[in-house]
Amino acid sequence: MGDETTTVESQETTETPQGGDLSPEAKGLLKDLQAERERRKETEQRLLEIEKAQKEAEQKRLEEQEQYKTLYEQEKEARAQEVAELKPLAEQWTGYNEKRRAELLETLGDDATSFQNLGLAELEVVASKLTTKREIPTEPGRPGRGAPGYEGMGWADLSAAIARGDMKARDEIHRRNKLGIR
Repeated sequence: MGDETTTVESQETTETPQGGDLSPEAKGLLKDLQAERERRKETEQRLLEIEKAQKEAEQKRLEEQEQYKTLYEQEKEARAQEVAELKPLAEQWTGYNEKRRAELLETLGDDATSFQNLGLAELEVVASKLTTKREIPTEPGRPGRGAPGYEGMGWADLSAAIARGDMKARDEIHRRNKLGIR
């Protein structure tokens, strides 16, 4: 046993930055890593030089062939053709919008000046609301009695009518809620 401990103690050691010692194997690995790091740096530098040379060669090739000008001209022609195709459609749409605005403003009469700055969609909404004629009932209803035909209905019957899509039943429920009828 004593011989083994002296053999370990006699091996060469180097201090690490943390204060420990490195074995000969660790020293060899460290040298290999440092050498590998240097090779990687050299390889990266060569790769950057190769990429730069390739870019310069490609640019010279394009300049010699003047392909960039040809590509630019082709793209320019394609855009001009697309504009030529879409321009009549844009003019047609603009004409429709102007015609529709004029019609809507005409239906508003004296109020037209108040709504001139609105967009077409907003103008259509305003015009439909202001020009819609509301029906005046020919027979006077029974104020406070609800919609005809619903006064005898219970809550369940009204709910079923709403489920069928009867909007007057919905109005009757709202009326009853406002009046506090349960």
